[in-house]
Amino acid sequence: MDDNGKEPQHDADPGGDLSGDDLSGDDLSGDDLSGDDLSGGGTPVSSAKREPDALDAYIDLTNLMQRLYRRYLDVIRLELETLGVRDINSIQALILFQLKDEEMTVRDLMQRCYHLGSSTNYNLKKLVDCGYLEQERSTHDKRSVRVKLSVRGREIVTNLREVERRHAQELFEDLDGVNPLRQTRRTLRAVERIWADFIDFG
Repeated sequence: MDDNGKEPQHDADPGGDLSGDDLSGDDLSGDDLSGDDLSGGGTPVSSAKREPDALDAYIDLTNLMQRLYRRYLDVIRLELETLGVRDINSIQALILFQLKDEEMTVRDLMQRCYHLGSSTNYNLKKLVDCGYLEQERSTHDKRSVRVKLSVRGREIVTNLREVERRHAQELFEDLDGVNPLRQTRRTLRAVERIWADFIDFG
């Protein structure tokens, strides 16, 4: 009671009853929180905060691809040593493996083996000189040279195919089926597509 004998009037409590507020339009039942990580104390983690995880996984993947390529060359080198082949290296054997049973022009083969480095022309000459490839100049275009596997080249490819067959069987058994391999292939194809788009379009 104040000096005049009247009860003081108080302002409305700002944190008071909200029962009169209409919240009927704020339906939260359809909010999709399935993609939000609530493990950190109930606070959703946005996709932007998950980007570092995707970047780490991507870097791990590209590093693994490089290591696998080097390991693959080691596998081929060991197989060549087992066969007693000393006059060609892993890269040159891979060129034979790319050719397989086909006959193609040197230009087409170089395009197929572009990932094997800039010395493909030298390697092809070495394979011809060592008797693993046979070459024949086109009768219609003297500038065009076609190559194919010789008997020695087919022997190398046959042995490399057997190594790949054994490794494929081991993977099939370790992964309990072919589906994980197919998923890995899809992932690598996606990476290849992203890189190809970057090269072509920036």
